[in-house]
Amino acid sequence: MYIELMNEGTDGKSGLNYLLSFAENKALDFKEMSKQREQKATLQIVLVFALSIMLSLVATFLFQRNRKSTNALQESEKRFRTIFEQAAVGAALVDTKTGQFTRINARYCNMLGYTKEEMVSITFMKITHPDDLEEDQNNMEKLKSRTDPGIFHGETVSSQRWFYCLGKVIRFAYVGCWSEAE
Repeated sequence: MYIELMNEGTDGKSGLNYLLSFAENKALDFKEMSKQREQKATLQIVLVFALSIMLSLVATFLFQRNRKSTNALQESEKRFRTIFEQAAVGAALVDTKTGQFTRINARYCNMLGYTKEEMVSITFMKITHPDDLEEDQNNMEKLKSRTDPGIFHGETVSSQRWFYCLGKVIRFAYVGCWSEAE
């Protein structure tokens, strides 16, 4: 075969010329393939870089949006806390499932003669006069179920007797409000 290629190629060229031409074409093919691989690798690097920039922009946007939401929530909680604590009237938050006081302002404690620590350790049922307890519990259920058409947007008003810390009975009006957060 070697002798045959040296003598004459398949297209009438000499075997050596044919081998040189074949090798040259393969070298060009190899260079072209290398160039294509280089271009493909460069394109991949550019795409990865572009994607990383886009992802970092999205992450930055989401972080800033979350930070704004967090700041707004903190500001809202601060306003609520300030209004709640500085109110001229007594205010308390009660767990509707257990009747436990969860948050009480100073005015509410002063009205009943208890400290905040004492109030969070008792339920509204404990300080409610026994003759008013059933009505109070019914009002709580009405607030939660929203079945009473007289209750406007989850509010009820009632006059009730509660026990002062020294056993004295006091009477006052209150407004009960139901919140979806509960």
